[in-house]
Amino acid sequence: MNVVLTTLNSRYTHMSLSLRYLRAALERRFNLHAAATAESAFADGSQPALPAPVLTNLAGPGEAPLNLRLLEFTINQPHEHILRTLFETQPDVLCFSVYIWNVEATLKLAASLKKVLPETIILFGGPESAYDSEAYLEHHDFIDVIVTGEGEEILGAYLERKLKKTAAHAISGLTERTAAGILNHGKAPLISDLDRIPFPYKAEDFGASRMLYYEASRGCPYRCAYCLSSREPGVRTFSMDRVKEDLARFIKAEVMQVKFVDRTFNVDSDRTREIFKFLIENDNGITGFHFEITAALLGEQDFELLEKARPGQFQFEIGVQSTCEEAMTAVMRPLPFGKTSEVCRRLKALGNIHLHLDLIAGLPFETYERFLKSFDEVFDLRPHALQLGFLKLIPGSPLSEQADQFGYVRESHPPYEVLGNAHMNFEQLTSLKRIEALVDLFYNSGGFSVTLEAALEKSGQRPSAFFLGFSEFIKSQGYDQQAYRSEAHYGHLEAFLQAQSWYMPVFKTLLDYDCLVALAKRRITARAVDPQGREPDEPPELKAAIHEALRASDPDVPVKTLLKRIRYQIFDIDMTAWLEGRRDFDRADHGLWLGWVDTARRSAVSEHYDYAQARLEVTLWKS
Repeated sequence: MNVVLTTLNSRYTHMSLSLRYLRAALERRFNLHAAATAESAFADGSQPALPAPVLTNLAGPGEAPLNLRLLEFTINQPHEHILRTLFETQPDVLCFSVYIWNVEATLKLAASLKKVLPETIILFGGPESAYDSEAYLEHHDFIDVIVTGEGEEILGAYLERKLKKTAAHAISGLTERTAAGILNHGKAPLISDLDRIPFPYKAEDFGASRMLYYEASRGCPYRCAYCLSSREPGVRTFSMDRVKEDLARFIKAEVMQVKFVDRTFNVDSDRTREIFKFLIENDNGITGFHFEITAALLGEQDFELLEKARPGQFQFEIGVQSTCEEAMTAVMRPLPFGKTSEVCRRLKALGNIHLHLDLIAGLPFETYERFLKSFDEVFDLRPHALQLGFLKLIPGSPLSEQADQFGYVRESHPPYEVLGNAHMNFEQLTSLKRIEALVDLFYNSGGFSVTLEAALEKSGQRPSAFFLGFSEFIKSQGYDQQAYRSEAHYGHLEAFLQAQSWYMPVFKTLLDYDCLVALAKRRITARAVDPQGREPDEPPELKAAIHEALRASDPDVPVKTLLKRIRYQIFDIDMTAWLEGRRDFDRADHGLWLGWVDTARRSAVSEHYDYAQARLEVTLWKS
């Protein structure tokens, strides 16, 4: 029996943890091992784009062997390509992992596969199909089976029944299409001992360019009304010995990034500190770890430990969601923003942890104006990334069932994003969408940080007012219709700044600096702009002065070698003084500085290239 586990990831760098859990569980249950057979090819001789090794077993008497393959794709790959690749595997059972971001493409794919492989059993699992599974099968006649619980044990029981060809019997956690109609066999009990679940990854999964997902616990202590986790009681954990053993594998393999998918990683403070301590003490200088945490649960002992972490070793994502108390109470997440704010400021001050904060627009009782206040208050914390998300009314969530109470209108298809409610209309949400795009491009990218700070200071505007004005300018100029080019955005921001009454020429220099440290590129030629607007005269001694400054910065390395890895720019203000807070908007000191970045040295926290400078004793302008 050929069994294929597959999914459509949101991007190539992501890997499906759920499929790997299923693979590991089936491998153990059926005693699977790597098959010696070669990969199949298409009729034209080409190979599938994402080949996977086949796992097989030695079948018992009267049983067919089980051949297992895991294939991953992305939602951006052509439908026909994925269809062709899966068809080539000739599966008897085709298992899809279905989520809110891939369900529409998966349904289209499964419908096509059923037409060309009518005898293949198509099985769905995952949160998007599990809720109201009977109705889901009624609406999609090409799906045969839905796994509604934790699949590590449910899928194995189903395949065992198929292999042994025994009379169909009820398997808790399954809803299936039978000759007698659609049968829902009820809920399966949650796996109480998570250590029974095998480690999901294999050596070939440890690729340098891909993010690995990991969980040390399942369940969530909170009951947020917009989340399906509110339906699952309690928190279950893997044992500490098991977690340390798993993390040691990642560290030994020197994987680049491990993202914990625990809903609230630091719900147990003692356990959290033990894991942090283990990671810090066993740091390999390479592997980074991403955690979703609740800021209010961090205490003094946590900070004493966290300050010892390597810069960039930890990334914290914190779901602030809103600073509106009424909105947070309505969604059953009444966390005090004052405590969250204090903790976030302390985390940022440590300087070694990448801080990512989340907001959700469209919560009950939060008006457009009140959301802008939430945005300003969270922006004031200056996280490394601020994600402005929009509420999704997911079927099965408590808030979805209260939609009429709050006047919600939502999209009828995934991801079920709200189009408005009693407190915020579609036009206002659209305005916030434009802000979201600019925050992502100009703030989260880190490529404009010095210029944005200076613009906010000089304009005296709140962040929301600045980004609203910027968004209107972008729309009026048609820049939002242009293809994405990171270098072009510097020109867009410069054009907006030049249109403001408070614009000063120093902003051009600040944009040059931002471009240099973020992209290691020079926005203009290597010369300064004359404060009086005179044409520059680039004397021969300029090159000599540049070489002398570089030679002094690293006497042991030839200048010719340095020039291969550095990018430089000539500035007409002292950028080091500016970064230290001595800001000269009028550029009273008309000196010249050579600023440069080393492309081999980059901050693991800000992702900026390391900056250095030296004053140039040379004149570029004719008297």
